[in-house]
Amino acid sequence: MVPEEFTFEQLKKRSGAVELERLRQLSRHLGTYLSGTHKETRLDRAVGPKLAKRTILDKDTHTQHQDKLFTRFQKAWNGLTEQQARERLRFVTILHTVCAVETKAILHAVEEMEEQLRSALSKEIDQIGILGVSEVEIVNLGLYGEKNTKDELRKGQGVRALAQAAGLEIADKEHLALVHFHGIVDLGPNTAIMEKKIHNLLRQTWQVSWGVKFQCLHTDKSINKNLSNLAEYVTKGGNEDLRYQKQFGRRLPEALELAMAKQGYAKSEGQDDHLGLSIGEVAVLVHVYDALMRRNSARDGYLFLGGTVVLNRFQARHGYRIWKSAFGNTPFWRSTVATSIKRVG
Repeated sequence: MVPEEFTFEQLKKRSGAVELERLRQLSRHLGTYLSGTHKETRLDRAVGPKLAKRTILDKDTHTQHQDKLFTRFQKAWNGLTEQQARERLRFVTILHTVCAVETKAILHAVEEMEEQLRSALSKEIDQIGILGVSEVEIVNLGLYGEKNTKDELRKGQGVRALAQAAGLEIADKEHLALVHFHGIVDLGPNTAIMEKKIHNLLRQTWQVSWGVKFQCLHTDKSINKNLSNLAEYVTKGGNEDLRYQKQFGRRLPEALELAMAKQGYAKSEGQDDHLGLSIGEVAVLVHVYDALMRRNSARDGYLFLGGTVVLNRFQARHGYRIWKSAFGNTPFWRSTVATSIKRVG
């Protein structure tokens, strides 16, 4: 008997859309790097050298954007004394959601987060300043097990809580994109009152555990050193060295290797890098950051600016600086949600 021939759409209906999507996701992420492969080589293999050098995932480009953001930080708050800066400035982290490791899904989640952040702060934006970065990190739930440290356990639980809130059914070894925000908030002269008010406003939108976190600047470093370090940290492009991070914040690669060895993973020298993003995941991350950067002509469209940090020759300091959509559609400020929110730019 001659086997039947089917079109792609017929096969999709015949096999089931869910199963086909699972197979497509699996094929997307096949391909790994050997341990010790340089970051530049990983980027080149994933997207080619031209695109690899265009985003903040590239070392030289990251350094340029880090310096530009540090300059922005200085311009925003160089009028404050050291004591005022320590009292007023907070480093804020918002965990928005997790989604499939797909470019469009991630970009949609990023712009949704930015819109919700503007809406949450709209009533207080004239009294505060906010300058930060929309960030995407690829996470591997397969790295979280019974032998996790407290910090690692917190991240694993946080990611699963976000997945549950998003209505995702996830497997134990699922790979997901964690969409989040890092930035500095200037709470103004009435710090105590405004900090509680802003924290409560954000918690009304992001209600999962560890969804919103405020941190004071480090007391053992000058304000300039704090701002320099934060500019470097928030422009790193999510997955530093294109590897998974088991805990929030940073961890030395050697410490991560040791932690993985305790869970039974073999030493990775000369072998596939079990802590490294797959080639497909690197490609997605590059395309996401390229799309975010292209939202403005300066290629820093990943930035989020609002309140007193927004400076314009023709307007007082207030509102938001908003870029075009990564999808080429009507930007946020023309949407129905934004009609009551001030805009600059």
